[in-house]
Amino acid sequence: TYAGNLSTLKDVMDNPNFRFVKLDICDREGVYKLFEEEHPDVVVNFAAESHVDRSIENPEIFLQTNIIGTSVLMDACRKYGVELHVWRVNWNMGHHTPADVRQRFTDAGRTQVTDKGVPSRFLAPHLEENLTLERDAMLEIVQRYPVDGIHFDYIRYPGEECDFSDSARAAFTAWHGRAPEAWPRDCQPGGTLRAAYNAWRRSHITRLVREVSEEAH
Repeated sequence: TYAGNLSTLKDVMDNPNFRFVKLDICDREGVYKLFEEEHPDVVVNFAAESHVDRSIENPEIFLQTNIIGTSVLMDACRKYGVELHVWRVNWNMGHHTPADVRQRFTDAGRTQVTDKGVPSRFLAPHLEENLTLERDAMLEIVQRYPVDGIHFDYIRYPGEECDFSDSARAAFTAWHGRAPEAWPRDCQPGGTLRAAYNAWRRSHITRLVREVSEEAH
């Protein structure tokens, strides 16, 4: 793709265990032939086109590489016995999320908020509707498609500065049994309730992973 640069491989070009093959991942026959020659144990797809502006300028290239090419690799993995694992981003409404969708979630109070009161692009794990959304999306992958595993990405909170939303304060108070005397200071790093607050945050991450694991099997 446009991002390919052979200079990044210069340190391994002479390695006897390394072989560089210039090949279009949409070339099914060529991909199958390579699998037959190399018998790979692991396949990682770094061939994707990226950046939204490029997809707008030339969507056909994106469809060919990101959809058709990925499909060819998936078919090759199934054909030659390589397990297929899906990596999915959780909670994070990054740059691929349409601005109007992010705004709707923000307006609905479903995002995490920083200790400065600024809404983030991360959904709040303590809200039942967000946890249900993430759980159902992960389960749809394993229930509808022939995959061997799923991986959680951005399953964590984005940082120690989140989540200090009003709904987080109410939910933590209900979980902890008493309200923080000084919000958000008591729950920030060094605060008297920081350990309890971290335990509360972890409980939501643990619940999502547990529920997906139980229902996926």
